[in-house]
Amino acid sequence: MQLEVMIEFDDADISSYEGKIEEALAKFDLILEKYGRRLKEPELQESYEMIQSRRGFILADLGRNKEALPIMEEAESFEGRKAEIRFYLGHCYLAGRDYTRAAGKLLEALRLGLPQNLEYRAHCEMGIAYYNLKDYAHAKLEFEKSAETAGAEYIQRAQIWKWLENTSRILGLKDKADRYSRLASGADVTS
Repeated sequence: MQLEVMIEFDDADISSYEGKIEEALAKFDLILEKYGRRLKEPELQESYEMIQSRRGFILADLGRNKEALPIMEEAESFEGRKAEIRFYLGHCYLAGRDYTRAAGKLLEALRLGLPQNLEYRAHCEMGIAYYNLKDYAHAKLEFEKSAETAGAEYIQRAQIWKWLENTSRILGLKDKADRYSRLASGADVTS
């Protein structure tokens, strides 16, 4: 049965890597339904943890944070993927406006070491948490760290330049705020 579960897991995982996110989620859900309580048996526990982690990640990436949160809270006790689990738990807390817990989990994730595609997201989300906690100096640093490694598409989607503009204005850094304003508007800015 363990081999059967792993084959079905790989099939679902491949769907997610191909960008078929909803299909992948449906496949993971089907595995849980098909094998039920047997996944909690010691020989399948690792498979269960992998399935639940991936489900939580996908739900969070789809913006279904209320569904993802209990999965991610359970996943915090799992053995593998601790950094990613902390990231997605922080992501869910941020979506729920629990900024203190979000910042804590995101910081843990960064300390554990995230892959680059999550690292810049974690810095941006920490910036948002700090901003909402009125810790503008730390927010600015986190937004800057995110902008250093994030691609242009993410910077635009996450509105990092706008966040930096607003944070810089609050901190009284007019020149910086003006520069970030120009970057937000798409102007070519050097230095």
